[in-house]
Amino acid sequence: MAVITSTALTGITTRMADASMSAGSIIQVVEAIKKDTATNTSSSWADISGLSVSITPSSTSNKILVQANIQLAANSSNCHMALKLIRGSTDFNIGDADSSANRASYGGYIHSNSTMFNATLSGLDSPSSTSSLTYKVQGRVTHDAGNDSFAINMNPGYNNGNLYFNKCVSNIIVMEVAA
Repeated sequence: MAVITSTALTGITTRMADASMSAGSIIQVVEAIKKDTATNTSSSWADISGLSVSITPSSTSNKILVQANIQLAANSSNCHMALKLIRGSTDFNIGDADSSANRASYGGYIHSNSTMFNATLSGLDSPSSTSSLTYKVQGRVTHDAGNDSFAINMNPGYNNGNLYFNKCVSNIIVMEVAA
């Protein structure tokens, strides 16, 4: 039997009875949906508001599947940027260390403020916990030429008179997977 609850802050939470779930079964799903817009000008890692979600695993042996989809556009004529997944305060599913490279889940060069891109971040985590866990997305500008920034969920030149600009939605979904 499933219990479904909904709030404006966390989207939809679904929890299935997990006592007899076979390995690989989805026990619980939690989603946060970001419909508003944001701009990131920081050259340091910063949380993207609205892309954070908490889940409490029912067993230390279960895994957490994380998926995030973020709609992006450059705020200037170009922007070097990166995104990463975080569990609590720990980086999750990022690239290996290198002396000069950013360790990220997604990185790119957005060359136009009229084109939107979809960044997809995902990973399977083994947190070994039954405490509440918070997963979130952070972003940063990776090369700051003085005015680099990126927008989330909109083209920066958006206004109601321009039909070729878009306002979009981003989300993060976490799922508890039975071991």
